[in-house]
Amino acid sequence: MASAQPGAVERELREARIEIARLRVLAARADERLRETELLLAAEKAQNNRYIAQIVALRNTLSWKITLPIRTLRRGHLLITRR
Repeated sequence: MASAQPGAVERELREARIEIARLRVLAARADERLRETELLLAAEKAQNNRYIAQIVALRNTLSWKITLPIRTLRRGHLLITRR
């Protein structure tokens, strides 16, 4: 069995190290994008929770409760006219 040339082995090792470094950079960029996406998702989730709280507060108001029969009648009228 013929042994590999020392220069060839060193060149392959150098190329492998370069590839490892390139892949580490790509992985770091992907991690950064993931962190940014997680932050955006958390901000959107917080905004959604604020909207839900506002809707709950609105539905608990007296005016919402008083106008319920009007809204119900109007919805019924819209359903009848759409058929």
